[in-house]
Amino acid sequence: MRRLSGADCPVGRIAFTVRGMGAEKLLDRAAGAGIAFENLSCREDCIRGEVGCRDVRALSEKVQEGGWRLTLHGARGAAVWVREAFRRRFLLLMAVALLLAAVLSTRFVWQVNVLDAGVYAADARVYLEQCGVSPGAWRKSVDLSDLRSLLEWRYPDVAWIECGWRGMTLQVRFHQGTSAGESDFAITSGDVLASRSGIVTRVITLSGTPMVSPGDIVRGGQVLIKGEERSSAGENVPVVARGKVFARVWEQAEVMTPTTEITTIYTGQQQETYTVTTPLFDLWKTPECTFEQSDIHVTEKPLGGLFFPFTIRWETRLEADFERRTLPRETLEAQSGLAALQKLQFNCQNGDDFLTKWVDYSMIDAEILLAVATGERIIDITAPVQP
Repeated sequence: MRRLSGADCPVGRIAFTVRGMGAEKLLDRAAGAGIAFENLSCREDCIRGEVGCRDVRALSEKVQEGGWRLTLHGARGAAVWVREAFRRRFLLLMAVALLLAAVLSTRFVWQVNVLDAGVYAADARVYLEQCGVSPGAWRKSVDLSDLRSLLEWRYPDVAWIECGWRGMTLQVRFHQGTSAGESDFAITSGDVLASRSGIVTRVITLSGTPMVSPGDIVRGGQVLIKGEERSSAGENVPVVARGKVFARVWEQAEVMTPTTEITTIYTGQQQETYTVTTPLFDLWKTPECTFEQSDIHVTEKPLGGLFFPFTIRWETRLEADFERRTLPRETLEAQSGLAALQKLQFNCQNGDDFLTKWVDYSMIDAEILLAVATGERIIDITAPVQP
């Protein structure tokens, strides 16, 4: 067996065997020198056991004094771990470096996702970069409360904005909606005014004096219900004007559609590439497309999850040519008319109560077809204001 010295294993225990006549006397000498044994067994001038690595040298001296033979078999306990770690110190250093890199990576922003922002999506991304919130930013520098306040101040038409962390990804979610609004009848002093123009169809007066009747044409800002009433003594007394005035109004929505469209024709040639990407860099550069014009189909598959957002990205490039052609007038009117009606429906909160709807068409410079959808409906046009 290979003989070891105490320097080979600075910590832990080493198994040993001592052979020779009167080997049991070693126990008394070792006890006098303060050498402790574990798992000790004595049999026929042979002692087996384990000794601390730091006591190996002292034990060897006592064995030489008695003329016995000492054999060290191997390390036990923590000595094994220390020796193996020393033998594989390069792998250990790599593991420590990876652990430190993983811990350090959690201190940075890897991705910024803007969700459900609608028409504000592009502007929100640019604004976040202006605020210093972008991939690679120090995570501790991002105050979610302040960021939410800044975004809600910038986009007042959004109901509320939610900011939170998902791993190392910052998610900013827009919640679209409208405020609760006011009650049907405002309890304020003053007159009830018209919020828009229309033809009066019905007047409901709860307090005050009505100034219009069904069939009257009113304009925005005109007084509908005056904030005063005549008392029993014949005097005009100021009151809180309350009521509703319904009128026929007309809503419009416009859609402009080009008279030509560009169609894609594929030549049959294609090119396929792939790479591994992160929010900060790519592991290798994607080859440039050799086609003059092409359609690119991208497939992405996550590899590392939330804490290591590595993504493998496949690109299939199809060589394409483009052709411009003029659409038939019937097709243009059908498409633009439907789009105008849908826009009209979307612009009106209660779009289902239209009495009638129609679409008018006109051509602009023989290149654009203008479709104007008009809808007639009856709504409450009152807008209470204070004097």
